[in-house]
Amino acid sequence: MTRHPFNMIEVLLALGVIAIGAISVLALFPYGLASTRDSVAESFAGDSADQFLHWFAAQAQRDWATYAGDSTWLPDDKREVPDKDDDVYVEPDSWGAATDITPNLRYERHSTDGVLKVIFQRNGTPPVVDFSGVYRMWNDPVTVPNPQLLNDPLATPPIIPLTTESALAINLEASWPAEIPYNRRQKAVYRIEIFRP
Repeated sequence: MTRHPFNMIEVLLALGVIAIGAISVLALFPYGLASTRDSVAESFAGDSADQFLHWFAAQAQRDWATYAGDSTWLPDDKREVPDKDDDVYVEPDSWGAATDITPNLRYERHSTDGVLKVIFQRNGTPPVVDFSGVYRMWNDPVTVPNPQLLNDPLATPPIIPLTTESALAINLEASWPAEIPYNRRQKAVYRIEIFRP
């Protein structure tokens, strides 16, 4: 068996194939990192919205007139975002003092009704912020089907709206990160229905 050494062309071709493969794999890292960043932010947005909505529902059930009946917390319509084209920190005087909901979650109310800035930190110590977003809240009436027509298979049950004295649907649009203009943020809408005890 005779040895057949590789010639220079074969070595260069092999190195070229390896280099192209390595570059192709390395080119996917930025997409993977961006996808991971976005999924983590979306997860934090959902977690913080869930915590906030359940905290708000508990507050409203304790003091219905202040939280559910107060239009400064829950306007009847979706308000415009105050910083639609500009950075959220352009008007710092419009934001109120920070209020802690939990050791990890705090909010600041804006002078525009139903608009809040939310900061979520796992370890609770600045300056590391895991999530910062802006919430827009508004209410809708809760509707239920007419129970008298439920047994009739041919009837289309009309919807009965409940008054805000007995039930309320809270809508929350989370947009993040808060440090960039609204038009460039990611957004998600959450909803919870609460009933007066």
